[in-house]
Amino acid sequence: MYDINTNRNKNRLYIILNELSRTELSEVTEAIENACNTLIPGFTCITAFKKGRIITNQDEDFIYLAQEIVFRYGVSKVVRVISQDSPIGQRQLNRLSINAEYPVEYAGSIEEAEKILDASEP
Repeated sequence: MYDINTNRNKNRLYIILNELSRTELSEVTEAIENACNTLIPGFTCITAFKKGRIITNQDEDFIYLAQEIVFRYGVSKVVRVISQDSPIGQRQLNRLSINAEYPVEYAGSIEEAEKILDASEP
């Protein structure tokens, strides 16, 4: 299950992910690309992962692809929402973010992520 949407007033992309099937991976990738097409380069992004979820190899491939897509469309900053009670998940995301070509921060909730990004806007 997933929810990909945008807030054009804030020039922001939202990627909310739960468990994804293999067939959903291509749908999500296409939805991210379509959403990015509606935003202006320099947009910000919030990604949220299912609470306490361990990232699988399949998820890693998807995350690398999603990072590439948002970078190609001009993301300026990403805040990843992950449960504070999931240190393994956070370490996995830290490792996956090493090669991201944009700043990445972490938050415990979507509301906290919004505050981080809103505070960093000019």
